[in-house]
Amino acid sequence: MPFRIVVCIDVDATDLEQAYGRVSDNLGKLPDGMDWESTDEWYDDGDGDAIDEEEIQRVRMATFAKKEE
Repeated sequence: MPFRIVVCIDVDATDLEQAYGRVSDNLGKLPDGMDWESTDEWYDDGDGDAIDEEEIQRVRMATFAKKEE
């Protein structure tokens, strides 16, 4: 029976694409039996404002495109 544990990760990065790329690269190294997915709950480093879902999707697609190169 799988369990889901929600974790928040603070990433030191210059922009969202670098931040998500670092998360994706590192979580991609998890051992068998541990999978991950990101949510649409991202926050900026300034006032902790929520990042727009369209921006999140743009960053995800840009990250996936880079991995396919």
